[in-house]
Amino acid sequence: MSQPFDTGKTLQAWQRFVSMGELVPYVPAPVARSWFRCKKRSQLPVQLLPSQLPVGPEELEDRALALGRAFQQTFPSLLPYLSGEELLLALVDSRGSLVEWQGNHRFLVSGLLEPGMVFQEEILGTMAVSLALKEQETFFVRGAEHYYSCYHQIASFAAPIMEGTDCIGILGGWTALGSAGLAAVAVSLGKQVLEGRIA
Repeated sequence: MSQPFDTGKTLQAWQRFVSMGELVPYVPAPVARSWFRCKKRSQLPVQLLPSQLPVGPEELEDRALALGRAFQQTFPSLLPYLSGEELLLALVDSRGSLVEWQGNHRFLVSGLLEPGMVFQEEILGTMAVSLALKEQETFFVRGAEHYYSCYHQIASFAAPIMEGTDCIGILGGWTALGSAGLAAVAVSLGKQVLEGRIA
């Protein structure tokens, strides 16, 4: 049985890991694996919110563009939440390049988002979308479970978009930590609708 999330305990676990390299059992296994990968790559855990993310060298594939059109048709009903700056929803392709998004981009960057920006673990550190890209499963990452300190006040939720047995993209959601359930509900429903549209 998983333990309930504790903001203070999670922050203490993160501080212990980044200062001493020690892991406490409280940290979920996928988060711990990601923390170790980030540390091995010498990614700095204390970060300011980036103004933007790098854009990958490859153009988006036709499959990703088709999924992007399905995304645009899927989320009009969520506009009250998206315009209220309570939520960011983003679709990335199977390589981690941003395809489409709606909502408050300031959960991730202080500047603007643009197509092709890279959402991989090497760029964002431990985050639900980067875990879903690595492990092709659904993830919920909260507060100091994020490796970068600039994301400790948010919750991220991400799920793979499947076409048969192929992962063709990841749908991610971000909210303030106190509204974590909103991202989970939006991504879970969005995943079902998107997979229905591409079936």
